[in-house]
Amino acid sequence: MTLYNDIMNFLIVVGPSIGYISQGIKFKINKKSKGFCLSMCLKTILSSIFKIYFWVGKRYNIYLLYQAILVLLLQYYIIIFYLKYSEKDCMKLVQWQKKNKFSKTLKNFFDLKKFWGWDNLFSFLFYSVVLGILIGFVCFIFGIHNKIFMEILGYIATAIDVFLGLPQIYTNYKLQNAHSLSTIMVGSFLLGDTFRTYYYVTTKSPFQFILCGFLQVTINIILMLQIFYYRLKGNRNKSFKKSKVEIRLTTSL
Repeated sequence: MTLYNDIMNFLIVVGPSIGYISQGIKFKINKKSKGFCLSMCLKTILSSIFKIYFWVGKRYNIYLLYQAILVLLLQYYIIIFYLKYSEKDCMKLVQWQKKNKFSKTLKNFFDLKKFWGWDNLFSFLFYSVVLGILIGFVCFIFGIHNKIFMEILGYIATAIDVFLGLPQIYTNYKLQNAHSLSTIMVGSFLLGDTFRTYYYVTTKSPFQFILCGFLQVTINIILMLQIFYYRLKGNRNKSFKKSKVEIRLTTSL
């Protein structure tokens, strides 16, 4: 059973990384990141920060803490590739240091209207630290050892996870395609969330995680259905256009 538990713990930590890494690879292959909902990274970062503080107050399974930290770090991996392959060609990780760009970048840096829409990695990192400090301040003000507050904090952390995919579902619907999504990413999330729900139940994790797991599986199923639906719809449109061209050619002959 020790080997089985070790494998389960290893998978629960590194499993989510497969989906995030595949998303970065998809950006690289397609040479574009249009259609990806960047707010997903913000919500994941917030969720991970809340989970870290939740662990400080409740000390649940340590491997779930490791998972939260790894997922947090991987969001910046996705942001780097998102910026690199955005239509604006905004891979400007050190451009803020250049004198001729400094004043403009500094102005954008403190422009809350552009919050989470910056064109440099430094801004994402800086505001992530600020958010982490603010959340930590609130936690220690209300009492990191206050059981009721900690339970509420756990629900907030997992609620963010649950609603993580909703903006992407809406973005796909609005664009009438899901080209920006990696099938491997969503598929791995679906399998991963199913596994995690099983893991939460068998390890008697906090109820917040179990409820979150079931809801995440449902959302990932919707995302996967969207991918297949819009892919099928796109193929039908291509076939229809091809048929029209063939009919025109035949008619002209």
